[in-house]
Amino acid sequence: MCEVIEQFVKEREHEAVLKLLFEGVQDGGFKIAYAAKKANLFLDEFKEQMTLRGYTIPQRKSRSTEAVRKPSN
Repeated sequence: MCEVIEQFVKEREHEAVLKLLFEGVQDGGFKIAYAAKKANLFLDEFKEQMTLRGYTIPQRKSRSTEAVRKPSN
């Protein structure tokens, strides 16, 4: 019975860590690759788990779209 309780606690702790990582990515505080590595998941698996739990993966802007374009004369 003690092993069952220990397993339950480990699973709850893992879920809490995942929640923190998912929120960090969604809020822009963590890069998704960093969070996936900390969660010990492949990037695609992390993205899938994140979206399955209702979190949004922010879309990154490319540097070329961030640059201000001069009007052509």
